[in-house]
Amino acid sequence: NALLNDLIKSFLSAVALVSVVMIILQRSPVAGIVAMLPNVFPMVLLFGITSGLGMAIDIGTVMTASVALGIAVDDTLHFLTWFNREHSETGDHKAGVKLAFRHCATAMLQTTLICSLGLAIYSLSWFMPTRRFSWMMVSLLMAAVLGDLVFLPAILAGPIGKLFPKRKLILDSVTAGDAGGASEQAAADADAN
Repeated sequence: NALLNDLIKSFLSAVALVSVVMIILQRSPVAGIVAMLPNVFPMVLLFGITSGLGMAIDIGTVMTASVALGIAVDDTLHFLTWFNREHSETGDHKAGVKLAFRHCATAMLQTTLICSLGLAIYSLSWFMPTRRFSWMMVSLLMAAVLGDLVFLPAILAGPIGKLFPKRKLILDSVTAGDAGGASEQAAADADAN
């Protein structure tokens, strides 16, 4: 029981810390919290179903939540990076969703499939907690990709997507800085001649 309680506290701490990081990365408390919704969605869905069916939650089951959170956050950040790039350039949040989908959907599906197949092999174990961990992880990974490719785009394409602030891209400012430096160097060379 003590170990189970520690794992639950650890998961809640991870959610809190990742939420803070999301708020910092999105430069908006509202956008950061909204970005966390698809990351928490798989755990709420699966543990809700597990609880509704009266299945026991053991150490192996609780461990899946933290692992799935890490994978879901990775996919969410990947999607949001492309979304923010297009949204910052055009101001169109729907165009940002389309660009993000074009650039990451295939990679996210492939990653989920590869990880799921790798973890599914443990479902053949004779040790029940390992078997349960395997099926829970595969289910959480599928729910996570559903959250990142259906739930997150729906949020971003709707009115809530307007809450994500437009940001100046670092790449643009670096490129502009290089261009400015190059023009200054060209002017200095012209003066020398």
